[in-house]
Amino acid sequence: MKKTVSIIGLATTLFIGFGGSKGNAETTARAFPLTQQIMITIYKSRVSGSDHDARVLFDGMNVPLRDSFLGPGKSIESADRGLSWVCGDKGANGVQCTLMMKSTPSTRVGYSPIRVQYSAPTQEAQTLFPLLHPNTADGHFVYQNEEGTLKIEASPSQFNLIYAE
Repeated sequence: MKKTVSIIGLATTLFIGFGGSKGNAETTARAFPLTQQIMITIYKSRVSGSDHDARVLFDGMNVPLRDSFLGPGKSIESADRGLSWVCGDKGANGVQCTLMMKSTPSTRVGYSPIRVQYSAPTQEAQTLFPLLHPNTADGHFVYQNEEGTLKIEASPSQFNLIYAE
């Protein structure tokens, strides 16, 4: 009886550790301290096969679709290049989004644990906001990945992105 309980406990722990039953997508980050950059990637879940989180970001981008080596894609970049946001539709492999964050006056990066805070100045927020499809009742854009590690909030006067492991 004890062995059965232990095996069930281990299986439950592994199941919860791999994201439970949702598994909408996966988000990972890599730090590049020498270039003061953080790369955040949102991609199709290996557990569920869903790319929901990445697809929400892709669909939220109000920019033209362009061909790329990844397939049809979209991109948004801040004027100071502190934020570079690219999403590509890889067909059967799902949508994948990559956010390259570079240390600038508007972008703070940290490496252990990996964290990013991007706050666009008002003029930059006014430039970036029309590049998004508002998704709230008050006409703003709000996004949070399933893991709760990546949050984006944008309005005509503010654009904030926070990533924290």
